Amino acid sequence: MEALAAAARDGWPSWLGMDFASVRDTVAAVVAVRRGDGTCVVVPYCWLPEREAERQNKRVPSRAWAEAGHIRLTPGDVVDYTTIFTELVEIVNNWGIGKFFYDPLFQAEWLTQKLEEETGAIRYEFPQTIMEYGPIVREVERMLIGHDIRHAGNPLMTWQMGNAQAKTNATQDKRLVKQKHGDYRKVDIPQAMLMALRDAVTGLDDGDFYDDNEVELV
Repeated sequence: MEALAAAARDGWPSWLGMDFASVRDTVAAVVAVRRGDGTCVVVPYCWLPEREAERQNKRVPSRAWAEAGHIRLTPGDVVDYTTIFTELVEIVNNWGIGKFFYDPLFQAEWLTQKLEEETGAIRYEFPQTIMEYGPIVREVERMLIGHDIRHAGNPLMTWQMGNAQAKTNATQDKRLVKQKHGDYRKVDIPQAMLMALRDAVTGLDDGDFYDDNEVELV
């Protein structure tokens, strides 16, 4: 991961997508890196309150995942946004992130504004609409089938990808559907991943990397 982050800083463009929680659910942040060969690498970061991990323990092996470094369990019963903010600053700086995307609900406003001020990365709202997700989901599906998106076998991400379900409209555009409140089958990482991949798979990055590099999307 450190080598990949160093490569991103040396020229591969990288973005961050974040899916926040209101009280005690999982918070997810995903870094997406578009490599020179056109493939994308996604690196998930996750946080969950320890008490919630205990409650879910019979159905979700969060403690085992935490011991393996796949999720960060924060003290207490509710989301610890102080700890999460500190670690998000490190993530943005380590990866050289210039732009990040977020769902404008929940804790998003104050946290993303502070993150922008602290790191200099530019924040962008990502409305959770089928119109916003449609072109991204379409291209991500194509890349997944072609094995052009990789995540190094993260078991938490694999589990959540298996939980993902999509809503389709009349024009065949799709967006993820979040589970009902209380459902333990989370999709926070796939949600954050799609946000992080917005520019990487569509070229809608308002300039920078694609102004200087020819990238052909099929």
